[in-house]
Amino acid sequence: MEGPTRYGLVEVDHQLWVRRFVEKPGVDEVSTSLINAGIYVLEREVLNMIPEGREVSIEREVFPELQAVGRLRAYVSSTYWRDIGTPRSYLAASHDVLSGAIGRTNGFEYASIHESALISKDVTVLPPVFVAEECEIGAGATVGGRTCMNKGCSIGEGAMVEGSILFEGASVGEGAILRNSILGPGATLVANSIVRGLSVLGARCVVEEDNVLDHGARVNPGVRVPRGIISF
Repeated sequence: MEGPTRYGLVEVDHQLWVRRFVEKPGVDEVSTSLINAGIYVLEREVLNMIPEGREVSIEREVFPELQAVGRLRAYVSSTYWRDIGTPRSYLAASHDVLSGAIGRTNGFEYASIHESALISKDVTVLPPVFVAEECEIGAGATVGGRTCMNKGCSIGEGAMVEGSILFEGASVGEGAILRNSILGPGATLVANSIVRGLSVLGARCVVEEDNVLDHGARVNPGVRVPRGIISF
């Protein structure tokens, strides 16, 4: 990365053994452009180093211990990567997968719809989309490009969903609109409400009828938003 001060850096030797980590350095501390990101491949014995009964940061506790005894090696890659720590970047990564920016696999550039999904008549599907097993889409609904529906999701009659992620068991009610937003597991958007603009509904929350959530609105897990109290 150019200008890598937002990230944790990894200093390596000529054999790619990790010499040290530098977490979010100042400009004068930057000694490498390699950042700590991607996929970790761990032996079972490394997992056994993680203490039980408390939260553990593998980057701040386990990795430095491995590095100190010369048992941690890096792999340098210039392939696709994205920091997915915000709703905007998380959605962007999902869109990249569906549109084929990471590699055109599994037919996502068209439409991947599981054979067990129930698709009613007069449904409009605008690829690329992903529809997992046991999903349901009601009559007259529109599922727009770059939408990902995980297992057991439902979209009601006449609803419109575009560029969004629905986690397992999430539902969009009749006539509701969901655009460029995220529904957590079991979240419910009731009929005739609108969620858009990088908004996020937490797990098992409910947004009742006639609400409008926009501009990155957040609803915490388990919260119920009563009918018609938000126009944001």
